[in-house]
Amino acid sequence: MKGFFAAAAVVALLAGCSATRPIATEVAKPVPASQIFAYAQPAADTGTVIVTRDVGLAGSKCPVAFYVDGKVAAHVDNGQTMTVYIPSGKHILGAGPAGTGVCGIVSRTAHMREAAFDVVAGDRLKLRLGFTRDGTYQITPTAL
Repeated sequence: MKGFFAAAAVVALLAGCSATRPIATEVAKPVPASQIFAYAQPAADTGTVIVTRDVGLAGSKCPVAFYVDGKVAAHVDNGQTMTVYIPSGKHILGAGPAGTGVCGIVSRTAHMREAAFDVVAGDRLKLRLGFTRDGTYQITPTAL
């Protein structure tokens, strides 16, 4: 019986670690400037987009690529946040694999997840990047 409970505890612990969990923007570490490739400076007619990557074991050693209209704008590591300034209008923003070796995947676009967002000049949009329990990338709005 002890063996059953020990095994159940291990399964429960592993299940809890298989997905990522949100982190407040104020607690997250900033993405280094060297990992932000576009939209780093405010300009006329841009909206502020705050992107924060979840924390957790899933994908924790690999950066997540943040995409704007299909182009990589930044690499975001576990528990990091950044502010980018995207021109107003409708945009397809996404999250997908970045890096090489175990962090790289042959078909990046097959694993990338995207969503449409309306960026409004002068407004703020907060997004989170993370993984579902099955390891799928996700990009979702957040209030955190």
